[in-house]
Order: sequence, then C-alpha cells, then structure tokens
Amino acid sequence: MTCAARRAARALDKAGLPTWSFSFEHVPLDPGLRGCNTTWPRVSVGPADFCTLPGACHGCEIAFWSMDAAGMRGAQEARLAKGMAAKWNEFAERGSPGGGWPQYNESGDESWMFDLRSRAAAKLREKQCDFWDLHLPPKPA
Repeated sequence: MTCAARRAARALDKAGLPTWSFSFEHVPLDPGLRGCNTTWPRVSVGPADFCTLPGACHGCEIAFWSMDAAGMRGAQEARLAKGMAAKWNEFAERGSPGGGWPQYNESGDESWMFDLRSRAAAKLREKQCDFWDLHLPPKPA
C-alpha cells in the first residue's frame, strides 16, 4: 500500500491539491487485529503464514482510527489510538492534521508514521517504490 499511496500523493500534489500521507507501522498486540482472527481462514503466502509476516497488515489501523478500545492492549496502544483519533478529528475540523504532520510534496516525500512513537518520516520504502514506479504502467495524464 505504501507505493500506491505514494503514487496517489504525488499525483495530488502535482495537481496542486493539499495532501497528507501516512503509514501505519504498529503491529497490533491483539492477534485478531493482525488478520489472525480464528473465525477467518488462515492465509498462507508461499511458505509463510500471513499471521507471522513482519509488519502491520493492511487495515490494522482501522480499530485505532476509530478508537475501538476493545482491541487495544495496554496504555501504549490506547495512547496511539487516542493520538490517531485526535489527528483525524483535527483534519476533519480544520482541513489539516497539524501537530508536526507535514503536508506532502514530492520533493520532500514526507509521511506521518503512526507507531508507538509516531513521527514524520521521509522517503518510506523509497527503493521498493522507485522499483515499482519503473515497472508499472505510467499514470494516466
């Protein structure tokens, strides 16, 4: 998702539209939030079990954005969820998430990394995204 999000952010920036980018990096402590819910089928990717792959999975952040306390394990996750909800609310109210989250521009390529120590970060997965940009069809004009 990072590379597709970067392509979209670059297109929006080039069109002159204010844009903010983020990456959710925290691996939830609750296995159910990692896509490992026992009521769903387990997914294997080659020899790796989906639930043991490194990193946060797509969609893991939803419980945090919505401040779903049922999925939070401990004070650090609750603090992360509260911080995410505050940024989301500020963006909805003011049109900017504020609090150090930089507006996206292609030259800086900065995003906000949500983790137990959230922060601005530049050029997330740059080598991987540059590779895909070279090998994917060009963006429509």
